[in-house]
Amino acid sequence: MLRPADHLSHLSSLLVVYGGGGLLLVLALWALVRSLGYRRQARLAEAAFDPDAPLVPGEMTMLGIVEYPTDSHGQHAVRVEVEQEGTEHESSGNWSQVWVETRRRVLVQPFYLRHASGRRVRVEPTQEVFLVDDMDGVIRVDLARRIRVAELTAGEQVYAHGRLVHGLDPEAEGGPYRGTHQGLVLRPLSATRPLLLSTRLLGDRFRRWARYHGRAARLLAVAVLVSQAIWLPYHLRVWTGETALARVRGTDHYTTMDDDGDKIDHYRVHLMLPTGQALENEVRDVVFQQLGTGQQVPVRLVRIVPRWSCIGSSATVDSFAAVLLGVVLVVSVVSYFGGARFLPAWYEAHMVEQEDGRLKAGLDHHTRPGEGGTPSPGAS
Repeated sequence: MLRPADHLSHLSSLLVVYGGGGLLLVLALWALVRSLGYRRQARLAEAAFDPDAPLVPGEMTMLGIVEYPTDSHGQHAVRVEVEQEGTEHESSGNWSQVWVETRRRVLVQPFYLRHASGRRVRVEPTQEVFLVDDMDGVIRVDLARRIRVAELTAGEQVYAHGRLVHGLDPEAEGGPYRGTHQGLVLRPLSATRPLLLSTRLLGDRFRRWARYHGRAARLLAVAVLVSQAIWLPYHLRVWTGETALARVRGTDHYTTMDDDGDKIDHYRVHLMLPTGQALENEVRDVVFQQLGTGQQVPVRLVRIVPRWSCIGSSATVDSFAAVLLGVVLVVSVVSYFGGARFLPAWYEAHMVEQEDGRLKAGLDHHTRPGEGGTPSPGAS
């Protein structure tokens, strides 16, 4: 098939530009849909919450202040301890450390939420509780081991989502009922839907994902536009080009040297287009041997920009397009899906943290949450 030496075939050109470019566009649209979906989840999560809603049995989201039971001696309502092992790495004289989760322990005890109405609701979390809070405590065990801690403690304001039921409450106001104290108790929705406790706005975690996918959608859209702009000559050959005959004005052969000192042969054809403009294309040596001055050959003519025309009856694109698309696709996919691995908060995924410096630098600089100084011995 007659075409420039560095061009792909007609079918390969279509697959690269429109097939590969289409995949990049689909990825951009997918990121946009994900972003809009998370924004909708954030709006629904917060629109569904009514701070003045009456406390009635059923699925319920409430906001209140954490209080401990009168007989409690604990220092937390919920405590999550994530044990990590650290490794250090050196690159060009710069040290970094990576801490990987090896074990997670959840410690809970019943507590109360003081509702805006003044009513006190008992909360009974299980070890499957979903706590949305800052992981701001660090207990350094030794050089390569530490414990990261998140705690829900008295005085914190928290959103709680679960099932409100009438149940046993040792501190219920209003007296005993059939020998027991009855009150409103907030429990998990089911065995597979744990109690949600969040010190942040209910839509915050959805908005964080929305921002990530939104940024990715914008960057992918830019990648689509830039790549398609680079391939503008090809688009014009496809959509505005026409097949015409051009006259061979002459041919010449010359050589260049690559970086390794190897000789590269070039076979150039000089054409006169029907519009009167001159065009030069390199062709393969087999084609070069068949062409002579005065001969007429088919070209894909772009009248708008004649210099973007090319020898051959079909629209083709240079092989640089395939290389460019491959690089753009790989970088886009790795950046988009790879970046998402580091976005989840500690309560959404296996906890991996990267920090600067060496492991020994943090031995004397660690913090402990609340007033507790050591890991708790077990769950209640």
